Amino acid sequence: KPLFEESEKIMFIFSSRGWKSKHSSFLRGMAKDFEQNGYTVFIVSRPLFRDGINSAEKIEERLWVVKLSYFYILKRRFLKNYEASKLTYIS
Repeated sequence: KPLFEESEKIMFIFSSRGWKSKHSSFLRGMAKDFEQNGYTVFIVSRPLFRDGINSAEKIEERLWVVKLSYFYILKRRFLKNYEASKLTYIS
């Protein structure tokens, strides 16, 4: 929860092929650019086994990779009362 409280802007980028896929290199670059511009970025990965993470993994200071199922838990627990103007979704 403190991660969301400390973040002014949060971005969720949905990756249908997994964040490590060569097809997702553009998404990874975009995520790093947004992180450098003050966003806390979550790459939401859909594949079940390809990325090798259980629920969430911290990649950089404000860059995370989360499984799709864990994204729904985050949304339900922490983001339902969060200001919509601070959230950005890219799919």
